[in-house]
Amino acid sequence: MNKHGLGMVIGCLLPLALLFVLPKFGVSINTTIIIAVGLMLSCHLFMGRAHKKKDSQE
Repeated sequence: MNKHGLGMVIGCLLPLALLFVLPKFGVSINTTIIIAVGLMLSCHLFMGRAHKKKDSQE
C-alpha cells in the first residue's frame, strides 16, 4: 500500500471507528460526532495539501 492509500485508510477509518468506540467509554454522542467530523475535515484538508505539493513538483 502506498503512502496515499495508507493516509486514506487512516483518515477515513479512524473517525468512523471513533463513532463506535468513544460512546463505549462514556463520551456523549454529540461530542463524539463533533470529534469525528472535525477529524474527517482536517484529514481531507491535509490530504488536499499533499496533492497540491505533489502536483507542483511535477
